[in-house]
Amino acid sequence: MTRLNVLGSGLVSVGVLVLVAWLVASGWAAPAVAAAQAEQTKWPPLFPRAGATKVLETDRIIVWDQVYTADEIVHKHIRDILVFAVEDGPIRVSTPDGVPTARAEQVGTVSPEHVGLPRVVGYFKAGIGPHSEALVDPSRPRRFFFVEFKGTEPADCEEWSTACQ
Repeated sequence: MTRLNVLGSGLVSVGVLVLVAWLVASGWAAPAVAAAQAEQTKWPPLFPRAGATKVLETDRIIVWDQVYTADEIVHKHIRDILVFAVEDGPIRVSTPDGVPTARAEQVGTVSPEHVGLPRVVGYFKAGIGPHSEALVDPSRPRRFFFVEFKGTEPADCEEWSTACQ
C-alpha cells in the first residue's frame, strides 16, 4: 500500500511537470514569464545621478553638468545626447555585472596636446546601455556637459527603462 502511494505521488509529480511544460510550450505561461523578465531588465536613466547638476531645462533640452564620481551607476540612455568634455580624465565603463569594457580606461580621454578643451565628445542616440561609468583616478577629475534632447525617447522606452512610464 505504501508502495502504491509513492508510485501515485510520483505520477502526480510527473503530471504536474507535463502540465507546466504544456503551458509554457503553448504560450499560456509566456506573459507571466515575459513580465518577470521585463521587470528585471528595466534600467534607470542616465540622469539625475550622483555628481550631476541640472543647469538648464527648456521645452526642448535639459543640460547637465556632470562631475564623475567613483560610483558605479548602471543606466540606459533614454534620450539622444550631445556630450562636451570640460575636464578630461579616465573613466571605467562596465557592463551591468561589473565587467569592464575593452577600452574602459581610455574612453573619452584625449591627450591635451592633441585636442583642446572644451571639446565635443559625440552625439549618442537614445537606447545606449545598459552600462555604468565611474571615475578611475581622483587626481584627474572628469567633467562633462550633457545636452539631452526631449522628444527623442524611443517608442519602446517603457519596456526597458524605469523613467518611461
